[in-house]
This record gives sequence, structure tokens and C-alpha cells, in this order.
Amino acid sequence: MKGSYFLLAICMALLLVGSGAALAQGPAVDGLVTVQSATTVDETVSQLQSTIQDRGLILLATVDHAANAQGVGQELRPTQLIIFGNPNLGTQLMQNQQSVGIDLPQKFLVWEDEAGQVNVSYNDPQYLQNRHNLAGPDDVLTTISNALGGLSSTVMPAAETESMTPAESAPAALPASGADVSSTPWWLIGGGLLLVGTGWLLRRRSWSKLLLILAATPLLLTTLAQPGVTAQESNGLVSVDSPYSVEETVNRLQTVMGERGLTVMTTINHAANAENVGMELRPTQLIIFGNPKLGTQLMQSSQTVAIDLPQKFLVWEDADGQVHMTYNDPQYLAQRHGITDRDDVLTTISNALSGLAEAASAP
Repeated sequence: MKGSYFLLAICMALLLVGSGAALAQGPAVDGLVTVQSATTVDETVSQLQSTIQDRGLILLATVDHAANAQGVGQELRPTQLIIFGNPNLGTQLMQNQQSVGIDLPQKFLVWEDEAGQVNVSYNDPQYLQNRHNLAGPDDVLTTISNALGGLSSTVMPAAETESMTPAESAPAALPASGADVSSTPWWLIGGGLLLVGTGWLLRRRSWSKLLLILAATPLLLTTLAQPGVTAQESNGLVSVDSPYSVEETVNRLQTVMGERGLTVMTTINHAANAENVGMELRPTQLIIFGNPKLGTQLMQSSQTVAIDLPQKFLVWEDADGQVHMTYNDPQYLAQRHGITDRDDVLTTISNALSGLAEAASAP
């Protein structure tokens, strides 16, 4: 009896160690690459803006989330979002899958954490590929990954940058789940021992002990289940059809937003930007808008959600001529960034987004 209990304990311990290694990362965010900066948020933003322009990229906007929070009487640690891009590269991704336009142009989130450390975060191109089911182009994704890694390395501490090899200075794509792949062997060992133990008990016809292991297995699987699977499978995108053209749908959305007291920060015409560099793209526009009173509360719970804020509507025409309004499901963003204490805010945002889409598509 003692031997079988001991075997079960070993299996459970090894499986939990494996899960612990993956979950120990805690704040690790799905598809987010983060590096430390050697200077303040303002200095880091200024350095990145200068480097972006020096390298021929288009600097579109900088959103000061902390200043916006202060403007509505709320507090937020220094947090700024730089929006920039290169239509030559971004257009190729949208030609492959138009929905990726909601995550373009590229962004750098510069933020100071509770310990006073300044960080620079950006979306791993591999995350975009997984989220939008891109069938390539791999060379473009690699170019973007190297460019983002090179830009972010310009604000890293000198000692850290000097110790890097060329390959390390341009971070490779990370696993989409953000999990620690080094934990995999523990899962294999624990699972293997569980199978061996089950076979041993079957051979000895120790039915009561076998039932004990079988009863414990669902509990183990539940404990080890990784968060984020549901959101990742659905990609976190909500789409609503519009009976109007892209241009008219954008105008209708902007009008409704103004009537409801929302701030339209900028509208990016992805198709026009593509045309400016001699490329073709079906009508595709991105409206960036928000409400600091709600967005700040999400960022107070998890600062990294700022890379997915302000809110966005991607208005696009598919190959059949149907126009869609696509936006990020707030529950997906909450799951991605580990927000568990803002259910009321998330419900309010969800209702507001669906209400905007309904009003803009109404006869």
C-alpha cells in the first residue's frame, strides 16, 4: 500500500514541478517581449522616437496613458505608447490576412513598474502570426522581429547590450503562450511515471490503488491547465458585418463615438499607406479611440494591457466585398494580461463596443 501511495506522490510532485516552472513566470504575457531600459520613461520614449525616425520608419503617434489618466483624476505610473510602422512590411502581412491590421502599426510600450524599473515591451511577430493565422510570409516576420529587437536594444543598459551576441540583440520569436519550454521534461517524466505506475498496478491487479490514481488524474489535469487557451483559440477578435462601404462605416463609427463622449485619437488608412509605397490592399482602416476613465482602471490592474489600448475598430472589406467591423474582445485582453479584478469595467467596455458596432451598422 505504501509503495503505491509513494509512486502516486512522485507523479504528482513531478507534474506540479513542471507546471510550477511554467506558472512561476506569473506576469509573463502571451506574445509580449519585454526588455529593460537604462533611463526614465520620458528619456526612453525620446530615444526610441529619434531612432525610429533615423531608420526611415514612420512615427504615427505617441499616447501618454499616464497623462490621460491624470486628466480624468486617476493615477497611473509613467506609461507611454509609441505607434510606428513601415507600410512595405505591414502591407504584406495584411495582404496575407487582413485582420492583422488591428495589431498594426507596430507599437512600443514604455512603462515604469512598481519597483521603478523602466521597461520596453512590444508584440512578438510570432504572436501576430499565431493570432491571425498568417500563412507567412516568414521572411517579413523575421525582418520585423530583427528590427524590433534592434530598436529596443538601443535603450538597454550598455553592459547588458555589450554582453549580447548579434543573435541575442534581435530576440527570436517566443512561444505564443509565453510558457517556459524548459519545464517540458518534467511533464514527460511525470506523465511517464504515471503510465508506468498504472501498468504496474494493472499487472498486480491492485484495483483499489489503481482507482486512487485514476481518481487523482483529473485533479492533476485541472491543476495543470494553462490559462489563456480559450482566448487563444478564438483569437480574441469580434467581427460585425456592415451594410455600408468602409469609408461610410468609418464615418458612422466616428460620429457615434463623438456622440457618446469617446475620444477618437487617430484613424489610420492602411490601404492608402499601402498605395503610397506602390502596393495594393483592399479598403482597410483602423480607428483608434478610447475612454481614459475605463482604460486606466485596466492598466492599474496590469500595466502591460496598455499595449492593447486605446480601443480599436478595424474596418475592412473582404474578397467578396463584404465590409466588417472588427474589435478586440475585452475578455481576451484581460486574459492575455492577467486582469482578474475588473469584471464590471470589462462588461461596460464590452457593451460599449457592441453598441458602437450596432449603431454604425443600423439602417
